[in-house]
Amino acid sequence: MIMKTTRFAIWLLAIIQLVACTAKKEVQHMNSTSPISPPPEDSAVIAEYVAKHKSWQPTDYRIETMRKENDYIVYEIRYLKDETGPYDSTKSLQLGGSRSFAIYYDPVGHKVLKEMQFQ
Repeated sequence: MIMKTTRFAIWLLAIIQLVACTAKKEVQHMNSTSPISPPPEDSAVIAEYVAKHKSWQPTDYRIETMRKENDYIVYEIRYLKDETGPYDSTKSLQLGGSRSFAIYYDPVGHKVLKEMQFQ
């Protein structure tokens, strides 16, 4: 009985360690200072949304991953003319009057759930 309990404890610790390492890598990836582009299937859905709701061409904007929130991903849609000077992913956008916005994206249902304007 002790042998089975010990094996189970070792197996459980290995699973916990694996999950913790995976979660840590994902958080580091999402908090990276370099821009993170969405997967191609997400990009296509987002591009379709932007074309339909903003009438922007793909050359007018850039899509960057901001963060994960619950089961959703928040993407930043940066209108390139809102930025001034050379590209710097840590640079903030101009305040007020910016055309850039964020969207909440459902990666399971592959759809944009809501749009939020920057203030």
